[in-house]
Amino acid sequence: MVNMVVDIIVPVYNVSKYLNKCIESLLAQTYKYIKIILVDDGSTDGSEKICDNYARIDDRINVIHKENGGLVSAWTMGIKNSKSEWVVFVDGDDWVEYKHIELLVKEQIESSADIVVTRMKQIDKGNEKFIEFCVPEGRYIGEKLKTELHPVMINAGGFERRGVPFSRCSKLIRKSIIIRNLKYSYEKATYEEDFNIIAPCLMDAKAISMLKVEGAAYCYRKVESSMLHGYDRNMSNSIYHIYPILLKACKSKNMGGFVRQIQFEYVSAVVRLFLNETKNSEGYINMSRIIKKYLTDRLFQQSLEIVDARMYPVKFRIILYFLKHYDSFMSKIIIKLICLIRRQGINHA
Repeated sequence: MVNMVVDIIVPVYNVSKYLNKCIESLLAQTYKYIKIILVDDGSTDGSEKICDNYARIDDRINVIHKENGGLVSAWTMGIKNSKSEWVVFVDGDDWVEYKHIELLVKEQIESSADIVVTRMKQIDKGNEKFIEFCVPEGRYIGEKLKTELHPVMINAGGFERRGVPFSRCSKLIRKSIIIRNLKYSYEKATYEEDFNIIAPCLMDAKAISMLKVEGAAYCYRKVESSMLHGYDRNMSNSIYHIYPILLKACKSKNMGGFVRQIQFEYVSAVVRLFLNETKNSEGYINMSRIIKKYLTDRLFQQSLEIVDARMYPVKFRIILYFLKHYDSFMSKIIIKLICLIRRQGINHA
């Protein structure tokens, strides 16, 4: 196998409880030609000391300490300090299986892919579950890429059903593609921040390999305090900025075929936003403000018009119906309906 050096970028912020397992999984990789870039984003829980301790015992580890600026600023700093042509991202509270890098590199060499994607394994309170691909495993190059993957790459025809997972992680990526698309990355994003950079990168890739093989999984730890469980105050701002940026990227890349897929994801994100707002103490007033904000936004209106509600779970179809037939009276109905759905649990959609 060619001795291709891979830079592993690890954003770190207050994950001292999990960080040792993350770093140990990287040092235990069967593929040894790696550099590990730990980007400490202003940690205050001892994570910064753990990073420094590991750097002292293994010269493949480089630590960058920076002021807290958020996840996007942390991994971007890692990219800018990377010296290799190939990068892998691993978040500080996750870990990877022992052949993760070896199998990604092997597949890249054999396929000449710009992006190699492997499966994620979700760890939730000790229970493990693979997040399966929505497309068949295989190599998508040339005509096969255009005809079989591109039509479903961003959205495969359903609520949050993605042909290629949006996470930065679980991928080996040609760094030059990321560098080229940093201009589309919204640094203040706290929601869909990975989609914000991965979608333009996927559009640029000339070959993408979907790899499903034993020993290569990215192990994602489902943390109860994460955004999925708590209220994300910046979610509306993230969505409002990210999707116009992505639609602009489609235009500048002459990738008009992705517009409808991104519009579908835009509407799905706003539905999630409404569910997020039920956890806001300001409740009704703030949700009313957000509904009006999006329904007066031209890009969202265009997206709402083209979305086929039949592709959504039944409970969300009702929300879409009321959004498409909105008035002040409908606003109260929408909010009550969203609160009811939230109480029933969104994960059973």
